[in-house]
Amino acid sequence: MKIRWSSLLAMLAIVAAMMGCGGGSDDGAPTVDVTGTWVAKLSDGSNIKLPVQQSGSSLQGSFDRGTIAGSVSGNQVSFSLIFTDGTTASGSGTVTGNTMSGSWQYSDGSQGTFNASRS
Repeated sequence: MKIRWSSLLAMLAIVAAMMGCGGGSDDGAPTVDVTGTWVAKLSDGSNIKLPVQQSGSSLQGSFDRGTIAGSVSGNQVSFSLIFTDGTTASGSGTVTGNTMSGSWQYSDGSQGTFNASRS
């Protein structure tokens, strides 16, 4: 089957245009403010208390075992933790009011889910 480059380019342009559509008002700006102290229960049985400050779409904080940094887009949060012993973790979640749920992964490969509430 012979493919015409002009047809292929036209299809790619249409797909790109469709991916750019979506209501026009969603620019990835935060629709939630995650400022506060979050207590997360991890699926491995551990708990973690994270004080978080949000400025625009960035978040950061310090806690007894390290630091957290990340970003907020809409009601979606992505973050990285750096622990005082040098290990790291990353995760993402969805915020609904004073609750957040999502998944995490430690640098050693262990992973799981979490549920958090803002106190």
